[in-house]
Amino acid sequence: MNIQLDTHTNLVDATNVEELNDITASLPSIASSFMLVNVTIGYPSMEARDRDVSKATEAAFGAETGTVKSIKSLLGKLPELEAIKSFAAVTRQWHAHQTLPWHDRGPRLALTSKIVSGYLDELTAKQTYFQDKLVPAFAAKYEWAGIKAQASLGDMYKPEDFPALSSILRKFYFNIDVEVIKDISGDPRTALGAQANEILYKQCINTANARVSSAMNDIWQRAFKSLSSMSDKLDYTDTGEVETYITKNGATRTRKVGVKTFHDTLVTHVHDVIGIMNTCNLTNDPHMQLMQRRLENTLRGVTPDVLRDDKFVRAETKRSVDEIIAALPSLDF
Repeated sequence: MNIQLDTHTNLVDATNVEELNDITASLPSIASSFMLVNVTIGYPSMEARDRDVSKATEAAFGAETGTVKSIKSLLGKLPELEAIKSFAAVTRQWHAHQTLPWHDRGPRLALTSKIVSGYLDELTAKQTYFQDKLVPAFAAKYEWAGIKAQASLGDMYKPEDFPALSSILRKFYFNIDVEVIKDISGDPRTALGAQANEILYKQCINTANARVSSAMNDIWQRAFKSLSSMSDKLDYTDTGEVETYITKNGATRTRKVGVKTFHDTLVTHVHDVIGIMNTCNLTNDPHMQLMQRRLENTLRGVTPDVLRDDKFVRAETKRSVDEIIAALPSLDF
């Protein structure tokens, strides 16, 4: 028996132990095929609240006390800190793209085969780069940047806003935690201990079901986003008309009128979705399997250059993509 996903309630309608055990029959396959990976990256914001400035601003504008909150950027746009912020954001996005949600926050589902085939190695390489390159680069500039801040902050400068380097470095971290998914199949009284009961076990199943539903919905949302982007970018007619325009740098260029441009990732992102549908269909949803096959057929032999150059392939691909979008399940995006 497959878990029946309800996108509105995310609950299982189970009333007895036998039915609950039947529901959990599909959970071991998840536990054996996936692991939980949690990635946490942190760094100091290098911002500080200045109550003196807040009070002065309130007085200058006749505002009530407590209505102004002044935050000062201690190091401005220090390149080394900006590089860390950007790297952290890109890494979080990459991790999210490689995995599926399991908890509201924290650990995410990663295919065990993907972990073995290089995902964890790449993640560890990112961790090493963060710890051995980016953080030391910041550390090398921190004290000098603090001295320069005296001039840039003016009267807002306060020495206590700049702790010792050793204290600041403790605020940088890049942690990777990998854990197995607990198998809650079997007798609930055994799984949860002597004090457990069927009500608690049912709630445990409901929680697991909600997490599976969230992971499946994430796949549908990725599909909707990628396909909607493709549909929009392919929605044009190339008449051959050319116009002249001026770039921001003042250079003169020509372009085709009404022709939309797109990166090669427009196609590769949809191929990524096909791959996720194939490997991460947790409930063996036949509708997802059907959508996967339709997408494979739609993109067979289709490349970004073909979509740019062949108006017939472009139109047919858009038509097929639009039909698939219409066939996607209704979700709260």
